[in-house]
Amino acid sequence: MASIHDVAKLANVGTTTVSRVINKNGYVSKETLEKVNKAIEELNYSPNQLGKNLRSRKSYLVALFVPTIFHPFFSKLAYYVESELYHKGYKMLLVNSQDEPDKEVKLMKMIHSGQVEGIIYVTHYNERINFKSLPVVTLDRHIEGVPCITSDNYNASKKALYYLRKVGCKNIGFIGGKSSTPTEVEERYKAYLDFCKETDNPKTVSYNELKHGEELMVSKLFLDKNRTLDGIFCSSDLLTNACYLKLIENGKKVPEDVKIIGYDGALNELVPEPVFTVVKQRIDLIAKELVRTLLLRIDEEEVEEIEYISSEFVLGDTA
Repeated sequence: MASIHDVAKLANVGTTTVSRVINKNGYVSKETLEKVNKAIEELNYSPNQLGKNLRSRKSYLVALFVPTIFHPFFSKLAYYVESELYHKGYKMLLVNSQDEPDKEVKLMKMIHSGQVEGIIYVTHYNERINFKSLPVVTLDRHIEGVPCITSDNYNASKKALYYLRKVGCKNIGFIGGKSSTPTEVEERYKAYLDFCKETDNPKTVSYNELKHGEELMVSKLFLDKNRTLDGIFCSSDLLTNACYLKLIENGKKVPEDVKIIGYDGALNELVPEPVFTVVKQRIDLIAKELVRTLLLRIDEEEVEEIEYISSEFVLGDTA
């Protein structure tokens, strides 16, 4: 394996000059730059990343905190965040909290020891975590002093609800999971409440704290109690799928008897049938903005307090 000394010898320059070319931290003439780069290419030389990290005191590692990787939205988000970080020269540490706040607190301490450069935070617990002066960015969650990236939850939800009304639904219900911390996802519920006021739609709601994995149980209780609904707006993919399965189990036809619209849109790529009508979040663009904002925070640059990423309304088989 070639070393920096081999590159210097082939290019007929000193190792300090090779180091300047590699790290781009000093003046090198165009002629010398070309000679060094040619030697690097001929020898297939790769700088020692560990040594670079130690010298710069940077780990080039970012932690992504998610509630569960089994959720299609968080799984897809992790895919795009890792890809975006990789192209920026960073690696990703995935923290799957599994609804365990103690786990989050322990791993959050890693940042203080310099093992991670920053955190993309997408989970529900923050009451015991000190975010002050930390390079952190959140998805949807509101934490004082921390930038937040989110979709246009309120307007997108309103558009979906008015579509249900347009196609003939007169008794539209809402089912969602309430977060234990302030979050932009609450705007989906607020949009439903305002829609009911504006249209005299009967308010029929299931909106309580629930853990991931409880969607089928919650949907069953909601639908068994409210059998006259002709439209349902669900605040997540898993609730959308759960409502669909329970409606079919109850002998209902979708969309003939009950129309369903969901939020997120990640499930359509995993489940071939049905194609859900959804508010589709642009998870690729969200991931890109999360990474961009975090890297600016790491470099101690100013960023916007909140950034909105537009979503898409996608017609499918369920509404």
